[in-house]
Amino acid sequence: MPFYQDSASITNGIAGRITKFNTSLEITSLSPSGLTNLTDGASGVVDNTLQGLPDPTDGLLTTDALRDEIVVNLLPPLRNNLTDIVNKINQISNILKQHNLLS
Repeated sequence: MPFYQDSASITNGIAGRITKFNTSLEITSLSPSGLTNLTDGASGVVDNTLQGLPDPTDGLLTTDALRDEIVVNLLPPLRNNLTDIVNKINQISNILKQHNLLS
C-alpha cells in the first residue's frame, strides 16, 4: 500500500493520476489531446549536436555583406539546431506512444 496517494491535474490538456510509492513515481495514465509529431521545415541536418552560432565578422561595410555573412555562417547551424530539436521531440513522443503513455 502506498504511503502517499493523490490525484493531479496538469494544465496544457494533460490529466493523469500520479501515485507515489516509497521513493518511486508511477504515472498510471496520461491522455493529452491532439499531440502529433512536429514537421521539420527548417531544412537542416540531424547531427545530434546543438551547434554554437558564430558572431558576424568585423568590418562588414554593406548590408549585402552582412546578409551574405548571415546566410553563409549563421543560418546553416541555426537550421541544423532546429532540426535536431524537432527530431528529439519526435523521438521522445514516439517512445512515450510505444509505452502507451501518450495516445
